[in-house]
Amino acid sequence: MANAETREPWLRGTLQEIPAVHRAVLHSFEMAEEDLSRWCGELSLGEWNMRPGGVAGVAFHVRHIARSVDRLLRYAEGGFIKPGADSAT
Repeated sequence: MANAETREPWLRGTLQEIPAVHRAVLHSFEMAEEDLSRWCGELSLGEWNMRPGGVAGVAFHVRHIARSVDRLLRYAEGGFIKPGADSAT
């Protein structure tokens, strides 16, 4: 069995004082942060922006994730986005 540090965040038994749905979201953010660190932490600026075969680079996808999460949280809080404001994503 893996030790607590190597298990996925939701298996570590952390954040028990937080309601289950909120805890699941926070654990998913923890996991994303750990994965980014693990898989992208050593990338140079050039590698972050590299477009192999013309496809979008790592930097684009990370920005897209952040903007998508921002949009989802805004909607969850009852907010809205002005028409055209999301065209950068």
